Amino acid sequence: MGKAGFILVWAMLLMVVVGILLGGFFLNTINENALVKRHVASIRAFWLAEAGLAEALHNLPSNIPETSLPLGNINYVYNATTGTPFTVGVSNYYNVAATGTVTLPSVGYLGGSVKRDLAVVVRATPPDSSKFQHAIRTTVVLDISGSVEINGDTEDSAALDFPDLFNSTKAEMEAMATNSYTNPPNNIAPVAGITWINLTEGSELKISDNGWTGSGILVVSGGDVHITGGEFDGILYVVGDLFISGNPTIDGSVLVESDTSLVDDIDVTGNPTINFDTTEISTALSSLGFASSEIVSWKEQ
Repeated sequence: MGKAGFILVWAMLLMVVVGILLGGFFLNTINENALVKRHVASIRAFWLAEAGLAEALHNLPSNIPETSLPLGNINYVYNATTGTPFTVGVSNYYNVAATGTVTLPSVGYLGGSVKRDLAVVVRATPPDSSKFQHAIRTTVVLDISGSVEINGDTEDSAALDFPDLFNSTKAEMEAMATNSYTNPPNNIAPVAGITWINLTEGSELKISDNGWTGSGILVVSGGDVHITGGEFDGILYVVGDLFISGNPTIDGSVLVESDTSLVDDIDVTGNPTINFDTTEISTALSSLGFASSEIVSWKEQ
């Protein structure tokens, strides 16, 4: 073999070596690129788990079903489950497990899925029942006549701060209401848990049936409320005008927030019985425990 042939052999060997090196570099680059993409997917899975956790906190104590968010050829999924609560003092504690999953295609990502799991303990504390101190409290003059029986203090021309009392704004409470009505018929039912009633201008809510019962937190916004019968246990909060007569029984607390330019006084007459009842107030407020929830323990599994 001549000199030229020898050089040709070495050139071919060199090309093979260079090809191998380039091939290895190319494969390494592909793998590193896929690893970077999986790392990015892991970060996205973490924030998906956080999204599931945030939705779980907003919907306590309900579980959050699996939510799939496909985008292109990648699927993003989050869900959260809430365990049975345990009670310490006046607070309920919930174990919440949230998962975020990113399912990857095989091309360019090495396939499979990336999952991140979070475990938190959430404390839900109802509003402070000691802020409710009166059988009846109004922002205008309270006019009591007849054979009214009131067991507890009354206060008129007072200042009422709804968010301070309930740890939630009116809009927030309306959004979480168990029952929601607009201009309902007389003796509306059911009234339990959190009931929110909107009355348009000129409308009235009448409760007159002696067999009517209600409980929890009843908020009536707008219009006039006439109660002449029935039994209610809990907190009655009226934004507007309230007239109580006949023989209804209310155990808990009655609060009336009136516009002084529209309402001169709140009339309570006839034979009603209104009892300030701390037990019924606390029971009613327990429905709002989730309005003041906070994370007391957080960890990634």
